[in-house]
Amino acid sequence: MLPQKKAVAVVKVVQKKADLTKDKRVLAAQELGKQRHNVIQVLKYTNASPIRRYNDAGYLCCFCTQQYKDPADLKAHTAKEHNKTIEQFMKGVGLTAFSVKLDITNLKCKICDATIEKLEGIYEHLSNAHEIPFHVGLKNHILPFKFNDENLRCTACNTIFGSFKSLQEHMYRHFGEHACDVCGSQFMNAQMVRHHKPKHLKGSFACSNCAKTFDTARKRNSHERSVHVDAIRMNKCSLCNEKFKHYHTKMLHLKNVHGRASQFPCQSCNQSFATWARLSQHIRKFHLMLQTFKCAYCEMSFGNVAFLRNHMVAKHNGYT
Repeated sequence: MLPQKKAVAVVKVVQKKADLTKDKRVLAAQELGKQRHNVIQVLKYTNASPIRRYNDAGYLCCFCTQQYKDPADLKAHTAKEHNKTIEQFMKGVGLTAFSVKLDITNLKCKICDATIEKLEGIYEHLSNAHEIPFHVGLKNHILPFKFNDENLRCTACNTIFGSFKSLQEHMYRHFGEHACDVCGSQFMNAQMVRHHKPKHLKGSFACSNCAKTFDTARKRNSHERSVHVDAIRMNKCSLCNEKFKHYHTKMLHLKNVHGRASQFPCQSCNQSFATWARLSQHIRKFHLMLQTFKCAYCEMSFGNVAFLRNHMVAKHNGYT
């Protein structure tokens, strides 16, 4: 049994830790309220439109289950159907997971119809021109997208990407303010950092598609994306998770089973085609001859630096 003085000291330490935990929760709740307030002000006073996420079926609405292939259709749907439900935006989501994807294509102020080019300009214009209140000094949790043409471009540097996922991951570098303390990679919230950090743990990580093993999960994941891309990304139905041997078989499944339009998107430039044959013809004509990024350790060449980087991890243990 502990002496009375030591017992009292232990109780005080436990109480102090409990108080600190409570204080952190209170501060997190307060910051979350401020983050939501800022986003709601943007949605109320501009034509910016939130995107829940993107998958093979299209862009998903933040307020209901509707999804659209064309982000412009999602923007029109949100303006028409959810103008009165903006106050409910992101309710029930904690601060560690708070992250907002905003379509700011042709961004305009609803009050004066002024055109606004960048995310930062939204706060500046609404605050200065219309005295709309915003909380300042907060970490950025907004990822802004523009869909001005058929290409998926970064709004910060205009780099073009072949998929929405690769564009989104790239944009974390520009807009994310939550950093991994191991590699310095940026993310939009603390939950993304926690999900990312196990990739740095040393061990034995086996590929789920072949017999290869890697010393980090990050190298294993890069190998799977580059070598087994058909198995883990292109040939899995996003609506029912059924897997297919061939990509075009999956697209036919989407059309016949789920009623989705038969579109075959090019993974290099994001153009879409009505048939698999036309997509194949396009790839042969425009992409197979553009292998300009050469590997320094073997004879292989690639169409962009991301494919080269994945190859280096998968085949040459990550050497660059």
